[in-house]
Amino acid sequence: MIDLRSKWLRPLDLEEKLGMSRARQARLRCEGKLSYHKLGAYVYYDAEVINEMIVKAKVA
Repeated sequence: MIDLRSKWLRPLDLEEKLGMSRARQARLRCEGKLSYHKLGAYVYYDAEVINEMIVKAKVA
């Protein structure tokens, strides 16, 4: 069985784990910089994609 909680992150998860406000998330989604999936009114982020974004943003 697949543990969906580790695969998909909710906006609250990004807010708690990364300190990224929901307004910032919405801005990044609108700008096409933050990919997401939408199921009805719910937004989900792929944990692997978020991790890749963090790795790519490494400075020095």
